[in-house]
Amino acid sequence: MKTEDRIIHLLLNLIEELLHIVISVFCLLLLALSVYSLFDTANLYLDASRSSILRFRPQIEKENVNYYEELKGSVSWLTLDGAGVD
Repeated sequence: MKTEDRIIHLLLNLIEELLHIVISVFCLLLLALSVYSLFDTANLYLDASRSSILRFRPQIEKENVNYYEELKGSVSWLTLDGAGVD
């Protein structure tokens, strides 16, 4: 082999190895991002349980109430009797 061919061969091998390293690091970063995303989504669903949402339900015990005055800070709350939606 000529010296020029050896140099070209060594450069190509070096470029190939560097490319492998870059791709491997990129894949590891994607894997880490995926694991973090799954962890974050699982924690989000655990924190958004029914009991944590129901704390925002207005508690009005009186009859014939002016709901606009009682629920000044609320936008709305939907209750369907007998449907299990609250």
